[in-house]
Amino acid sequence: MPCGTDHDRFVNLFKSRKGRTLTRKQIIDIVQSSHPALERSSIMPSDHDDRGNKGECGCRKFNDHVFERVGRGIYKVR
Repeated sequence: MPCGTDHDRFVNLFKSRKGRTLTRKQIIDIVQSSHPALERSSIMPSDHDDRGNKGECGCRKFNDHVFERVGRGIYKVR
């Protein structure tokens, strides 16, 4: 099962942006504008992409990832 609140935040913030390509900075700006208490350094788009990483969200395992990484620091919203 995906990782609860962080994953849900990403899903809710980006569902209306499906199909758009965004930079890491744009994603962080969008998340922080809706959740100003979150530190920029704790917002990790790569935790919710199709490639995964060391601290990834469980969404990748369930094919429920929010982003598809299309380049370094560039993501397409799924």
